[in-house]
Amino acid sequence: MAARTTKIMRNLIALIVVGLLIDLTHATLTDQLAEQQNVLRGAASPWLWPHPNSILQSTTPKKQKRIAVIGAGPGGSSFAYYAAQAFPNNEVSIDVYEASERAGGRCHSATLEISAALGLYHPVEWGASIFIDKNRNLVTAARAFNLSLGTPALAAAKQQDTKALKSPPFVTSLWDGSKILFELDLAHLTWRDKLRAALRYGAWTPGQVTRLARTAADRLDPVYDHKHPGYDKWADLVRDLGLEAEVQVSAAEYCRKHDVRAAYTDEVVEAVTRINYGRNLDEVHALAALVGMTNGETYSVVGPSVLFFDLLGDNDLIPITAGGNQQIFGSFLAASKATVHWNTTVTGIARVTDNDADEIQYQLETTKDNAIKAEPYDAVVLAVPIPAARRLSLPPTSASLPRVAYHRIHVTHVLGVLNRTTFPSRPAMVMTTRASAHLQSVSRVRDYAGILDGPGIALYKAFSTVPLLDHDGEGGDQLGQVVFERIDRIWNRTWWSYPIMAPVSPSGEKDAYAPVVLDQQQPQQDRLGDFKNGIYLLNGFETFLSTMETATIAAKNVVRLLQQQQ
Repeated sequence: MAARTTKIMRNLIALIVVGLLIDLTHATLTDQLAEQQNVLRGAASPWLWPHPNSILQSTTPKKQKRIAVIGAGPGGSSFAYYAAQAFPNNEVSIDVYEASERAGGRCHSATLEISAALGLYHPVEWGASIFIDKNRNLVTAARAFNLSLGTPALAAAKQQDTKALKSPPFVTSLWDGSKILFELDLAHLTWRDKLRAALRYGAWTPGQVTRLARTAADRLDPVYDHKHPGYDKWADLVRDLGLEAEVQVSAAEYCRKHDVRAAYTDEVVEAVTRINYGRNLDEVHALAALVGMTNGETYSVVGPSVLFFDLLGDNDLIPITAGGNQQIFGSFLAASKATVHWNTTVTGIARVTDNDADEIQYQLETTKDNAIKAEPYDAVVLAVPIPAARRLSLPPTSASLPRVAYHRIHVTHVLGVLNRTTFPSRPAMVMTTRASAHLQSVSRVRDYAGILDGPGIALYKAFSTVPLLDHDGEGGDQLGQVVFERIDRIWNRTWWSYPIMAPVSPSGEKDAYAPVVLDQQQPQQDRLGDFKNGIYLLNGFETFLSTMETATIAAKNVVRLLQQQQ
């Protein structure tokens, strides 16, 4: 009986830990992180696309084809790399146009100045913070590019002197906007804690949800097969992967159909979904919620450059590296050998005829420093959010793009002290229920107690639907006062972060997903390896699922279409 109870509790705690999706992982000691990094880096493979002898390699076109990629985010940068590998014999030349001066798009890493006088700086992620071992493209890329994988925030906090904090370092609180509903100290779990969790959520429920999430995640496995075909309609891919049931119902209805305990649905699954996608379970399809409940090792990219020294509780100076997840996408671009046009805005695409080759081409109109240019390309890949693609001037022959609503989120990093009246246990993570109208989560990135003046001083990351400190009349000032009793410094950014992944009715599939092929010239005789001139849209996949990993999956799909893989 004891062994059975232990197994039940292990499953419960494993799933709750997965719910801490901001700056938390399963690693518990720094030496474990180092061991993980050595394993990952030692097993690196240089091939992220099929070996040159693979059947997916293209036959040599009559002339070098020119490809323009609009956007250097996760999709655009990975596409440039995969296309360069799929056409390895100088068969294509690739130009990437990026309106900003960096790669990564909504995956944005930065370094915050905590105290210039003390030489304290800290790396942070404004966008996507972590990925898991199930994300094969990202993990494989990190290996191939020799990037360090780890969780520096957790590793450093684990070494903190808990006496200096005067509270357990990894308390996780569930807050409904007015009171704490449930708390666990994940660093020092007792049998009483485990029993409380089992009584509240059910002994079997966490394992049940984990299995549902793993089953859904496993259905994506075919897209990693190099022989997997390219799709010009995302609805066809959803059907072939067997995920229609997960996208046609809301996450709330899905949990009810599978008899998931209501408390666990409303408090754990919904809290995790609010962190991931800023929405409640009745607003998103089931697959979006299940993604957050998928179990697995959790990673983020650190290094390669040492940016500062961090003072730990034992008074040793420890070098901390930074660089962030956007290094993956910068590495994709560098390895692709594409020509990158930074700070360049694409305004339109015109369909023209190449009389010499008797085929359609696409003239890209760009602006940089008030200079207007036009360049012809055989294929154009739009790797930008759908609203940005809709603003472009496209050929009249192009397929129409649907109107897609994106979620607006405020990401705020705060150097300060949590309000002890609201959060007396000084939690490392605050998860919220729908009763918390505007705050979605708060996570402790780094504790500075004993380093900076004042008890409880730390760097926090908050997600909210309004500014924590309101400057435009949206009412966020009260929220900031409720969450924090002291704010020394604040950094904020607003994102239109991802589409609202609402359930898709079977009759509405055609309109729910943006087309992959917007315009295309069909070769007279299709054969494996024929390069299809056209305009392709990567980001339509976001209405199905929006993650860093799925952006790379969408990129590979378009490469397969370019190869006419059927």
